[in-house]
Amino acid sequence: MANAPDSDEPAFLALEPGPPGAADSLELYISPSLVDDLLDLLDTHHLRRSQVVHASGEPGLAIYLVYSVGGFGAALGGFTGLAAVLTALFHRHDGKRFTVTTGGMEISVEGVSCKDAERWIQLAVDKQAEVKAQAEVRKQLEDGNQTPGPDK
Repeated sequence: MANAPDSDEPAFLALEPGPPGAADSLELYISPSLVDDLLDLLDTHHLRRSQVVHASGEPGLAIYLVYSVGGFGAALGGFTGLAAVLTALFHRHDGKRFTVTTGGMEISVEGVSCKDAERWIQLAVDKQAEVKAQAEVRKQLEDGNQTPGPDK
């Protein structure tokens, strides 16, 4: 497929924690010019994903949920296949510059190794765990169970 983006502008890729109701997922934001390749690779690697492209607050981004295989207790939070998908996506677009954001970090890259993709996914998985822990604390406080945490 290799739908090369039309401009010299960097392609955009972001990995974020999934929404609260889908705790076993990551949100994947991507430039629309790369959507066909991304979906082909996700399907080839048999990764579960949302069928609906979610509308984004920013113009020109497609958003998909990609689901964990084996849960967050599995290696790389169950997203080892996603690392292979991202590596293959970058290889399909050799020479293209990407802006990648994950775990509060933004970097500009051209080409990527599987280890790079694994690091980005781990940052998103770590952020997901942090968000989940914060939600659990909020729930305890709302329920009146104000047991102090370890730092209190």
